[in-house]
Amino acid sequence: MKEQQKKKAAPVLVVLILIVLVGAAGVGSFLINRYKPGTEYMAGNEYFNLTDENSVALIQNGELLEEQAVLIGGEPYAAYTYVESQLNSCFYWDEETKGILLTTSGGVQTLLPGDAAVAKTPGGQPAVQQESDGKVYISLDVVKEYTDLDYAYYSDPNRVVIRNEWDGVEQATVQSDTAQVRQKGGIKSLILADVQKGDTLLYLENLDNWCKVMTADGYTGYIQTEDIMIRPSMMPETVWKLSKWSGRNEVYQKVRD
Repeated sequence: MKEQQKKKAAPVLVVLILIVLVGAAGVGSFLINRYKPGTEYMAGNEYFNLTDENSVALIQNGELLEEQAVLIGGEPYAAYTYVESQLNSCFYWDEETKGILLTTSGGVQTLLPGDAAVAKTPGGQPAVQQESDGKVYISLDVVKEYTDLDYAYYSDPNRVVIRNEWDGVEQATVQSDTAQVRQKGGIKSLILADVQKGDTLLYLENLDNWCKVMTADGYTGYIQTEDIMIRPSMMPETVWKLSKWSGRNEVYQKVRD
């Protein structure tokens, strides 16, 4: 009788063990998925709100603007109205000459749309272009020559990163071998950019376990605090200017007045 009971109990025990194992595996899988960082990337064109191949996002002083620049002949141009109001008021549209009057220490120059005689881009195009709808654009390379600003153009997706204010700029250095800047502060949030050890980021805000930062090429998002080292605040007489923007591994120069 006892032998028969043992034989009947054995399959039941096996079933119970299997149920426990399956349940444990399910719980383990749930916990792994819950705490495993997300690996999905946000499309660059979506992040920068670009709708066509000639649109260029404008990131100025760490802020993504609604205003956009355009590519003309493969080079970035910004609307005259934006340049005059946000970057340099010395570029002024003159209705009489139908051109841009540029006031410099050497006098006043007239930059006519489509005329490269006075000023031209690195690619040899006129500094000022006028589209068929009448909108006037100025080459950002030419604007930079006469303006206290730093800017860099990046493609795929098209964007221009501009800085003309340096007071209060702080930095952080990536100290993990690899890390991600995410759209929001959370490990499941979409990834905006990968960063590497030694990369320099603009430090914007501390949110406990996450910090708001901007990469050298214009992505503003969140990185885990443990992945970066925040540099000390600058002395009042010092400002930080961007050096030559050659890629994501960007270095910032300290420039004294």
